[in-house]
Amino acid sequence: MNIKLGKIEELSLKSVWQLEEKHFTPWLSKNMDVIGEALGLDIICLDTELQAGDGQRHVDMLVEINGKHLAIIENQYGKADPSHGWRTLHYSLALGAKVAIWVFEDISSDDERLISFLNEHPDIEIIGVQAKVYQIDDSLPAITFQVIPASQEALFRVKRRAQLKREISSKESFYGEYFPDLISYLALAGVSSGKHLHGHGTPNYHCDWPSPYGGQNKIEAAFRQNGRGEKSYRVQLKLSDRDSSKVKNNFEYLKKYQNTLTKGFPPHDCNFYWKENRKMQFVEFYFDEAVDVDNITSDQVEDIREWTHDIIPKLNANLIELREVQNDPIPGVYSEVVAL
Repeated sequence: MNIKLGKIEELSLKSVWQLEEKHFTPWLSKNMDVIGEALGLDIICLDTELQAGDGQRHVDMLVEINGKHLAIIENQYGKADPSHGWRTLHYSLALGAKVAIWVFEDISSDDERLISFLNEHPDIEIIGVQAKVYQIDDSLPAITFQVIPASQEALFRVKRRAQLKREISSKESFYGEYFPDLISYLALAGVSSGKHLHGHGTPNYHCDWPSPYGGQNKIEAAFRQNGRGEKSYRVQLKLSDRDSSKVKNNFEYLKKYQNTLTKGFPPHDCNFYWKENRKMQFVEFYFDEAVDVDNITSDQVEDIREWTHDIIPKLNANLIELREVQNDPIPGVYSEVVAL
């Protein structure tokens, strides 16, 4: 069979829209369905070239996602550059938008890593979108939008939040602010790789970091606000393994050397919480006063943050010491240890 195929040619945005601010941004504002379909979101343009912050610069677009969440869109031709990235954050903060969509034609691996890092501390979700224009022979040009890998998880969080049919409670909102701030705060003390996950579109009540035990054994900071009247805050070491005997050995070893485990700690209530027939066990360290999230004060937030900032680096250091000085080793206790 004689089948004729056309030749695909990649064009620059500039070859189709001569100027970004006078041609591409106005076109995109009237064709939001194109980028919305690529992201899986319903996006409506509220304004273009809107003054933001000190008024020296203007955001390309202020938009609304799924009829409820503000976002900004920053467009640029060519490769993503730090200047536009910095502006994207500036506009988001100035306009109170929790989502920033940054459109570019290409991006360096360094800048993609930076987006990935910022999205691990999601005060603002950064959605990096690569725009490409193609033409087949003499056909009309066609544009595609593709979310970069570093923004896939951020987009997922945005989509989940946008699908909510109820308002986020003040408690969930508090968690969503407290934990990302805590992760950034502890990063200054060298406690990196913290994560605050979202459950069903809403902020979760805890965040976690890797521990010297490796694998699924995490150090967590968490609130306990249950219907039985408990209002507390704690740091806990979660011991988890598919082999339940390893969990038990770890638990018994740490309980035996509790003084070393808690060396240098601030005031706390330590609880070795063993529950039969459960795959994971906990060693818990409670903040020494009740914490009611519904009535928490700014002073109390500062106190528990500083307490966490004190206890987690020391817990890490003590766990490493127990790993390295095993005067009474139990077989298999540290078979999956990884360095921090």
